[in-house]
Amino acid sequence: MYKLGMRNRARPATWFSLMGIAVRIATRMGLHRDGSFLRLPSVEAEEKRRVWWQMQHMEIMIAQILGCISITIYANWDTQMPANIEDKDMYPDISFLPTDRRGLTSMSYCLWRYHIMYLQRLPESHNPSPKNLGWLMSPNVLTAEKDEFIEQTAGILNEKFVQYCELLNPLHVMIQIGIRGFILSVKRTVHQPEVANTKISEIPKRERDDFLKNSIESLEYYILGETTKLIAPFRWFNENYFQWAGCKFLL
Repeated sequence: MYKLGMRNRARPATWFSLMGIAVRIATRMGLHRDGSFLRLPSVEAEEKRRVWWQMQHMEIMIAQILGCISITIYANWDTQMPANIEDKDMYPDISFLPTDRRGLTSMSYCLWRYHIMYLQRLPESHNPSPKNLGWLMSPNVLTAEKDEFIEQTAGILNEKFVQYCELLNPLHVMIQIGIRGFILSVKRTVHQPEVANTKISEIPKRERDDFLKNSIESLEYYILGETTKLIAPFRWFNENYFQWAGCKFLL
């Protein structure tokens, strides 16, 4: 939270260095190994998962600001995803964590972002041609294949999160805006022409129109996040996720 609060008050390079130190300290503490493998109590293992995944998310955020690549997201760590449960579902002497709740919890806003990182890591060990960020940005992959992959990702996020959102719940509204903004950002990045190699006038009109429509919709969702009264108390937080900066497949 301190680093998020300092987003507009400190140099990104300073952030990046401090985050690197934090990740290495966490690694030395063993947060990169899941607590269940270390036979830790269930609550302690879950706490470590939450800390580790949030650190990975912040690592990517800071790397994006600097135009760098996260060096830990694809590293060999096995910390499991945090559970979709409320804090009240856990107590110190619990033997096993309860099963994930159906629908949204207070963890869901974090979990949808973690889930994107999870999808990025999953193919590395299951697919000889992983569909990760490098694949999505590759000029050797057909745009139609990229669009299909983006739609599949959108479907997963809608099924796991968006379908449970309620319009009167501020947290749910933030989840909806965040997920839609993310999908639009990825689409825009995939379809954005290489200015150095391509003139706008050389791009077919239909592609130009689609790109313009996507860009306008992205700005509309950002404005929605900045002007919706229901989520006004969280506006300071939204400022850290302006989705126009170069997307790294994770807002």
